[in-house]
Amino acid sequence: MRTVSALLAGLAALAAPAASSPTLPAAPSIVRADGRVVAALVPGNGTRCAQIVLWRLGHAPQTVRTHSQCGDQGVLPERVTDLALAGTTVAWQETGGGNNREYAVYEASLERPTPVLRSYAENGSGAAGNPGGKYTGDLAGHGGLIVYASWTHCDWAGEGYARQCSKKLPDVYAQTLKRIGGGVLRQGPDVLDPVWVDAGRVLIRHPDGSLLLLDGPIARTFPATAGLLGAVVQGRQLVTLTRTALAVYDTETARLVRSLRLAPAVRTLEDLQGGIAVLGRSGTTHLVRLSDGKGVTYTRAAHAQLEPAGLTYAAGRRLVFVPRGSVLRRFGSSG
Repeated sequence: MRTVSALLAGLAALAAPAASSPTLPAAPSIVRADGRVVAALVPGNGTRCAQIVLWRLGHAPQTVRTHSQCGDQGVLPERVTDLALAGTTVAWQETGGGNNREYAVYEASLERPTPVLRSYAENGSGAAGNPGGKYTGDLAGHGGLIVYASWTHCDWAGEGYARQCSKKLPDVYAQTLKRIGGGVLRQGPDVLDPVWVDAGRVLIRHPDGSLLLLDGPIARTFPATAGLLGAVVQGRQLVTLTRTALAVYDTETARLVRSLRLAPAVRTLEDLQGGIAVLGRSGTTHLVRLSDGKGVTYTRAAHAQLEPAGLTYAAGRRLVFVPRGSVLRRFGSSG
């Protein structure tokens, strides 16, 4: 284990935003990036619906309007719970309802910004108080692939939402990993929950902290990590985060390559690109070079995403882009 000294030093630097950096109606709650395209989820305020801003670097942003947080709320508050981006295509999930809870997965793109409904599920976990029925969620995407999970919970009250619960059968069943645009990638209890997509591979996080990497017909398992906060994959590196460490595994062998010690804290593992992990904490972004543990800090930088073109993050209501060359110069000599 090695100490990430630079990560704890709190180096502060804000690169000047490009002239075309969008200013959003409100600070985004989720940001995703793929190549030179960025998607930001802007919460609604009761009069303005929640919206998704799609921004191709160097171009004017486009707005995709959702059906959530627009005005009068039902028994269950409407909200957008998931956002995934692959190429120029964005997908998200909206939830709400009354006695029943509804889940709707939509898709749009830079070329076709009008939302298209791709999936609908319903269960009794609203005011009815019955968890029985169908669920969807856990959208993840990158490149040409966006996935999500669907599953069914048994109906303990016998109200017709699903099969009757039984001590002889599991409460949750029909777990399925699907792709936006159609198609089933895998079925079974081990498909919950998808958390990351890279080069057609899907990373699944299980409740015990173990991981499953699906690469076509090949499935590789990674050991359970106590206190797992996040996991991402890019190339041959799979990275896990806990309160005190980053661990790096080889995706071909599933072996631990190295572990980097962190000062104890709750962080978010936002991204991984070119051997650099992106960590978020309290509106600040920390970049950690995995080869040597060297760190760089950007203050007032939330929901950061690192792509080959560079680093994108939210500074309040603004989306800021820092070219990759500027990011790498912050690290100085190579590790």
